[in-house]
Amino acid sequence: FANLGVGIVTNMFLGCTALKKPPFLNWQTSGSYSAAGMFTNCFSLINTPSYNFQYITNFAAAFTNCYNLTSISQLNLTNVTSASNAFFNCSSLTTVPSINLPAATAADNFFNGCKSSKSNFTTRGVRTPRS
Repeated sequence: FANLGVGIVTNMFLGCTALKKPPFLNWQTSGSYSAAGMFTNCFSLINTPSYNFQYITNFAAAFTNCYNLTSISQLNLTNVTSASNAFFNCSSLTTVPSINLPAATAADNFFNGCKSSKSNFTTRGVRTPRS
């Protein structure tokens, strides 16, 4: 596993419209705390990376507008507190594993605009003032 030692991966691939596969397979995100907007507007992305997101606290809009995203890998989001709009407008999404956000305080619009997604989605204790 590679660890890039990056504290913030916010908007790292923002607007990479031709990106089909996530780079850095099996990347460890230890030491990172924000992945907000990480793949936003990556219109050609087909699936999510197998990154270990266990240390991430901000996952807001991480995959917003990834229109061709069809599947989500199993994601460890146990420490995420903010996950609003995480998969907003991922309209081709069909394969979604069980997603648990036990620390989330905001997860509104998590799958908004995902017309075909079916998921086991648990947000214990989530308060979503805008939902």
